[in-house]
Amino acid sequence: MNYLISFFKQFGSFVSYPLIALVVSLFLTKICIRVLPLLGYVDEPGGRHIHKHATPRGGGIAIAAAFLCGMTFFLFDYISPDEKFLFLLYVVPAIPIIILGLFDDRLNLKSWLKLIVQIGVALLVCFFLRNREYSLFNWHLPFYIVWPCMIVWVIIIINAYNLIDGLDGLAAGVSVISSIGFIICFALLGQPSCSLVILAILVAACLGFLRYNFHPAKLFMGDTGSTFLGLMFAISGLLLIPHQVSLRGCLIPLLIIGVPLFDVALAIWRRSMRKVLNPDASGIMDGDKDHLHHRIYRKTHSQRLTALFIYILEAIFSVAAILLTLFRNSEPGFSYIVLLVAFLIVIRQFAMIELFTSARVIQNSFLKFEKNNYNNLIHPFSDFVMICLSVMIVSFLMFRTVFCFKLFICAMAPVFITMLLSQTYRICWMRSGLSNYFHLGCMILLGSLISVIIMFALWDRIMPGCKISTRNYAVFALLFTLLNMSFILSERFLLHYIENFWFGAVSLQNNTAPLVRVVVYGGGILCRIYVNYLYSSVLPEKNQEGIIGIIDDDKSLRGFALHGFKVLGSTNELEAVYRTHKFDKIVVTVHDVSVASHEKLLAFCKEKNIQLVKLNLVQIPYEKAVQSNV
Repeated sequence: MNYLISFFKQFGSFVSYPLIALVVSLFLTKICIRVLPLLGYVDEPGGRHIHKHATPRGGGIAIAAAFLCGMTFFLFDYISPDEKFLFLLYVVPAIPIIILGLFDDRLNLKSWLKLIVQIGVALLVCFFLRNREYSLFNWHLPFYIVWPCMIVWVIIIINAYNLIDGLDGLAAGVSVISSIGFIICFALLGQPSCSLVILAILVAACLGFLRYNFHPAKLFMGDTGSTFLGLMFAISGLLLIPHQVSLRGCLIPLLIIGVPLFDVALAIWRRSMRKVLNPDASGIMDGDKDHLHHRIYRKTHSQRLTALFIYILEAIFSVAAILLTLFRNSEPGFSYIVLLVAFLIVIRQFAMIELFTSARVIQNSFLKFEKNNYNNLIHPFSDFVMICLSVMIVSFLMFRTVFCFKLFICAMAPVFITMLLSQTYRICWMRSGLSNYFHLGCMILLGSLISVIIMFALWDRIMPGCKISTRNYAVFALLFTLLNMSFILSERFLLHYIENFWFGAVSLQNNTAPLVRVVVYGGGILCRIYVNYLYSSVLPEKNQEGIIGIIDDDKSLRGFALHGFKVLGSTNELEAVYRTHKFDKIVVTVHDVSVASHEKLLAFCKEKNIQLVKLNLVQIPYEKAVQSNV
C-alpha cells in the first residue's frame, strides 16, 4: 500500500506541475502576442531573417514565466529540503539571463555586454555546483580547472540555442525533444526524481509556447527564450556528467543537446575557414545565412518541413544518447565506433559548405607548399618516419621489442639512401603520374632488398642472442618491405588525391544551386576536362555555372553516372529532360556531332531560348592570346 501511495504521488507530480506550466504558457503566450508589439518588441523582416512580415518577439518570457510558475508550486508542495538546491540551481541563474534577454530583444545589446552577463550567470552555476567533485583517470580535478570548463560549457550551450532559433517553432520543438532525452537518461542513471519533474515542467512550458510559434508563427521567443532554454540544458548537461569524468559520460549530454551544438560547431568551423581565406571577411561572432536550418530550408522551401526534419535529426541524436546510457557498462569500443561512423555520415551530409571552404584553405596551403618547393625538404623527413614506423611494427610483431638501434640503422639507412640517390625527392608529388609511382615503388623495393641482405649478413651482430630461422626471417623481410611500400606510397598518393580529385569532388557537391544550370552533351574525355575546369579550386569561389547532368546518344549509358553526373537521356529526350530538370545552357563536348543530333540541338535551344556552346581545345599564337587578354 505504501508503495502504491508513493507511486501515485510521484505520478501526480509528473502530471500536475507540468500541467500548470502548460496552462500558464498557453495563457501568457496569447497575452504576449497582443502586448509585446505595443512595447516595441517587434522583429522586422529582412537581412538573415526568413519571415516575410513583422512579428512580435520576446515571447520567451512566456516560457520562462510558465516554468518558474510550475517550479514555485513544485517547491512548496513537494521538494524536500535536500533537493532545494536543484530548485535554486535552475531558478537563480535564470533570473539575470531572462532580464538580459528582455533588454536584448528590445534594444539589441552589444555582443560584449551579453557575454559579460553570460559569464556572470555561468559563475552563479559554478557557485551552486561548487561541492561537486570531478576526477579524471583517478586524478582529482581542482576547481581552477573545473570552473573554467563549466563557464565555457554554459556560454557555448546558451549561444548554441540562440543560433538555432532562426525558424518558426525550431528552438521550442528541439527543446522539447532534448528535455525528453534528458528525462530518460536521468531516469536510467538514477538521478533524483526532482530533476525529472523539473524537466517535465520545461517540456510543458515549451509545448504551450509552440502552439503559437509553429509555422506560421504568431510570436517569436527571441533571445529571452533561446538563452533561457540554453541555460536550462547547460545546467542539465552538467548534472549528467559523472563525478568520474569519462568520454562516454561527456558524450551523453553532447548527444542530447545534439543539433544546436552541431550547428554552432559548423558555424565556428565555417567562419574560421572563411576568415583564413579572406582576412577582410566577417568574424566568428558575425551572423550568416548558412546555418543548418538555412541550408535545409533552401532545399525544402518549407519552414514546416525544415522544422520537422530537424526535429527528426534531434530525435536521432537523443536516441543515440539513450542507447549509449543503456549500454554504458558493455562494449564501449563498439559503441564509440558506431558513433564515429554516424558522425562522419552526418558531416558528409550536412557540412558540405564547411568541407568546401576547408578544401580551399588546404589547397591554398598546398599551392604555397608547392610554390616554395617545401616538398623537397618535408618528404625526406616523412619517409624517415615511415621507415622507422615499419621497423618498429615488424620488431614488435616478431621479437616483442620496439627499439633496437643497430636494427634501426641497418633497416633504415639503405632504403633512405637509395631513395636519396635515385632523384626521388626531385619529383613534385602533387603533379605526379603513374611512372613516378612506379619509379618510387622500384626504389623502395630495391632499398628494402639491400636492407634485408645487410641485416641477414650481420644478424648475429645486430641482434646478439636472438636466433631466427630462415622461414621467420623471410616473414620479417616480407613484412618490412610491404610496410615500407604501403606507408610511403600511401602518403604520396594522399597528396596527389587531395590535390587532383578531392577539391573537385567537394566543389562539385557544394555547388547545389548554380545560377546557370548546365547540361553537358557527350560523356567522353572533353566532358571530363570541362568538369575539372568548371569545378577547379583555382576558379573564383562563387562560380556562376553548375552541371546538373549529361545527355549522350549512347543508349547503354542511360541512368549511369559519368564523371560524377547522371546521364539523363539522349538528344531524342531533350523535352523530357527539360521538363524534369530545368536548365539554361547546353555545352557540347563531342568532337563530331551527327547531322540529326545537330539539328535537334539547334531547334530545341532556339525554341526554349537556351544557350548552346561547344567546347574546343585549340592552339592559338601567343601574341594573339596576349592581345585578346588585354
